[in-house]
Amino acid sequence: MAEFIPMPDLGFEADEGELSVWLKGVGDAVQAGEPIAEFESDKVTLEVESPVAGVLLEHLIQPGESVAEGAPIARIGEADELSASPAPAPSPAREPA
Repeated sequence: MAEFIPMPDLGFEADEGELSVWLKGVGDAVQAGEPIAEFESDKVTLEVESPVAGVLLEHLIQPGESVAEGAPIARIGEADELSASPAPAPSPAREPA
C-alpha cells in the first residue's frame, strides 16, 4: 500500500519550505533513508529522505512551490501501484493555536 511522504520539520522557527528539486523521478526505485527531494527555507536547505523502500509513485508538488510542515509531498509504494489512479492526499494535521 502506498504511503504519503510528509514535509518534515525544518526547525529554526520555519513552518514551510520551498521545493528546490526532486532528486528522484516518478517510477524510480528508492531505498529507506535515500534522499528524494531538496527543500529550502530562509535559513536552511534540507534533503528529504524516504522513510520506506519502494517506488516513487507521484510528486504532489512541483519545484518552486512552498508547503507547510506535515503536508504530503509525494507517494511511495510498490511498482504495481504505479499505474493505479492516485489516492487523495491526506490533510496535514493542524496544531492548536
